[in-house]
Amino acid sequence: MVLGYERIIKIKQKKMEEQQIGQQQAKATISSAITKLSIVQEFCRKTLRKGVDYGSIVGRKQVLFKSGAEKIALLIGVKPEFRTVETVVDYEGSLFHYHYTCTLSKGGEVVAEADGVATSKEKKWNKTPFDYSLINTICKIAQKRAFVAAVLIASCSSEVFTQDLEIE
Repeated sequence: MVLGYERIIKIKQKKMEEQQIGQQQAKATISSAITKLSIVQEFCRKTLRKGVDYGSIVGRKQVLFKSGAEKIALLIGVKPEFRTVETVVDYEGSLFHYHYTCTLSKGGEVVAEADGVATSKEKKWNKTPFDYSLINTICKIAQKRAFVAAVLIASCSSEVFTQDLEIE
């Protein structure tokens, strides 16, 4: 019987030690996250320029532009990769629709992923007749939207920035 109790005590001690290690790891993780967020926020305050890297709309969050997203991506060390999800090219119907996924990775590990869509049927492109020189622009806007959204996720910057000038 004594051996059984000693074994139970040892098991309980081991569980307590594991809990303490888990608590220490959690504290280190929290501390690390706070440090990383502080670095991103300070970087944005000191490096990003209004009108170039971000803009503002009265009463709303700052709007992160592509150039600002590129700088934040450089800071956090992520590499973008774009994947085409869907493309619709209809010259007769003047419909050009692009849907991309942007995957941000660091050291081979996926850090964030987001989608971006742009189409010739958006209000800003509604012109008669449609200006076909805008096709590449619409394609790039879809990529930009995916990239900026992924950077906001990866950098935890959604508290400070929004993505588009359009209503969220």
